Amino acid sequence: MRFTREMGRLLLLFLLAYGCVAAGAFYWAVSGADSLLLREDNPRLVERNTAILRGALYDRNGVLLAESTAQGRFGTRRTFFNEATYSALGYFSFRYGAGGLEQAFDPVLRGDTLPFDWERYVAVNWLHRRQVGSDLQLTLDAALQADLYAALRGERGAGVMLDVATGDVLALVSLPTYDPNTLDTDWSALVQDEGNPFFNRVLQGAYQAGGVLQVPLLAFAQLDRYDVQALQAQADAPVRVQDLVLTCVLAPNEAAMSLLQAVAFGCPAPFDALLRNASPTALEAFMSGLLLSQPPPLDFVVPLANAPAAPVPQPLGRDDWLGQGQIRVNPLAMARLLTAIAGSGNAPAVRFARAVRPPDARDWQPLFYAGSETAMMPDSTAQQVRLWLTDALNMHAVQPQRTWGGHVAVALSGEGQHVWFVGFGVRAGRTVALVFVLEDNRDVRDALARAQRLLAP
Repeated sequence: MRFTREMGRLLLLFLLAYGCVAAGAFYWAVSGADSLLLREDNPRLVERNTAILRGALYDRNGVLLAESTAQGRFGTRRTFFNEATYSALGYFSFRYGAGGLEQAFDPVLRGDTLPFDWERYVAVNWLHRRQVGSDLQLTLDAALQADLYAALRGERGAGVMLDVATGDVLALVSLPTYDPNTLDTDWSALVQDEGNPFFNRVLQGAYQAGGVLQVPLLAFAQLDRYDVQALQAQADAPVRVQDLVLTCVLAPNEAAMSLLQAVAFGCPAPFDALLRNASPTALEAFMSGLLLSQPPPLDFVVPLANAPAAPVPQPLGRDDWLGQGQIRVNPLAMARLLTAIAGSGNAPAVRFARAVRPPDARDWQPLFYAGSETAMMPDSTAQQVRLWLTDALNMHAVQPQRTWGGHVAVALSGEGQHVWFVGFGVRAGRTVALVFVLEDNRDVRDALARAQRLLAP
């Protein structure tokens, strides 16, 4: 009897042990599977991520810009085909992650936004097949992208071109840039590069405004019923702002000029007179509604990394409106203002993606961005400013065009000087807004020549 009792206790002990093992196996297989799978040291997770075949990137006309190909059982290789698009697309690396549009649309390109139905669950988790992402058609135009890159190549700065009607980003260049195909090899040198190539100057930049504020001030003058055609004596006179002396960007033909003539030569004195006669409250209300310091909302799936912080509101004065004070301007936000001027006074929402194509699908599925347009000025004001900027640009054009307009400006920043161009024109039957800023550059006429080449029909 005693032997039987001991055997019973031993059997019970074994049963309890097996029960604990079964309970642990059930927990890790069902309830705790996700926590185990998501551990950073889980080699299966590493294999699964490295095996993901990211979707390809295309421009608006179907030109292939980047794609992933399988390398062995678990590896893939991301290839970027066009040097002109490097700064626009960003990068993807298993070691260093993603940046730019690759990071912004990462869930789409990975396939994380696809329905996780039973068929896909079995394929990925049981059959261990590769996860395949969706292809993405961007708003970029490869031809315009190549033109913008060629025009700015060798400089340090930012350039962007928007479709006036739709807000589509047709071209985007941030310089200096890098080659995403050799990122793993070049990473150490790139992160130490004083040019900061990973900083997207179009999306994240905030530049000293300088004379580029003359464009919105021109719109304010029209709204304020200021006499923009009244001649002012010594309109070419220098203007002192703190310890800086502001002069005309281009040498005018004569000293007496109206405000309209002054904008063609970038002369600050007539705008200084405008500011002295303007209501500070009305001026600030109009300028604050243009949102020039912050990049506009974008159609990104993932918010942009290192987005600039919202500026703290501060009382603004004459120095600020002349562009040499607190005001910093984002190039993309400035381009959006130009879409309002070249359009109907309303700035459309800015978007980067047009359509998505899931794996094994033949047709593109259009993407609709819910962003709303922004009313910046009445249509009548936009029409008037558009005509004024057309006259201003044609004063310096070898072959004047009625389809374009623009303004060149400088901004004194630290020990250096930036050159701005803001304008609009017609390319391939599409009205576009063009903005670029060249850092540490003093050649205003060269900037004008670059802009006219880009805006020529």
